Amino acid sequence: TSDSRDSWSKSYQLLAQDAANLEVLKSIESALFVVCLDQPSGTMGLDDRTVSGRQTMHGDGAMSNGGNRWFDKTIQFLVSEEGRVGLTYEHSPAEGQPIASIVDHIMGYIDGNKFEQVVGDRTPAANLCIPLKFKISNEVQEAIKSAAANLENLVNNVEACGFSFDKYGKEFIKSQKLSPDSYIQMAMQFAFYRLHKVPAAHYESAATRKFLHGRTETIRSCSV
Repeated sequence: TSDSRDSWSKSYQLLAQDAANLEVLKSIESALFVVCLDQPSGTMGLDDRTVSGRQTMHGDGAMSNGGNRWFDKTIQFLVSEEGRVGLTYEHSPAEGQPIASIVDHIMGYIDGNKFEQVVGDRTPAANLCIPLKFKISNEVQEAIKSAAANLENLVNNVEACGFSFDKYGKEFIKSQKLSPDSYIQMAMQFAFYRLHKVPAAHYESAATRKFLHGRTETIRSCSV
């Protein structure tokens, strides 16, 4: 599901030719969300925030946890053996605000309740899990190899680093009679210009959810 839309569409049709595979696909598609139980990241030499960001964004490629995703699913909860928890979502059916509300509710529920710690390899809930098994033909296997290679190329073309700035916040910016949003927009423009020596086609979303059928529109904050 990490492959290009055209390639994944062809692979989907290939999988769906088998009746058993079609039932598996329907089971996944009818689920409210997906829970991805990840292996340890194996990433060395990076701070925890950066590792968590990489795992959430792309799973560090097909050889790590990138193959343990179903990117078509609106909501995926990611839980690793290391204790990292994250969420990723597919943008087509919903904007970020409803998803953020879900996360806020979850965090509030966790903070407001005490949970019994369960230690052990098996819990009663584990007995409710039923494996969904695809029948993999040679043609499907080749499609998987191609998708894995394409994902590795995408991951290698993205550099992300977690960073926390704590020198001042939005209250200081407002005390200088500046808009925090505009301030950050200009900071991003300046950083891009220092790096590439050209202005960027900057983007910021404008929510139109309060209007009939509204979702988002694009604000181009750089007019150069």
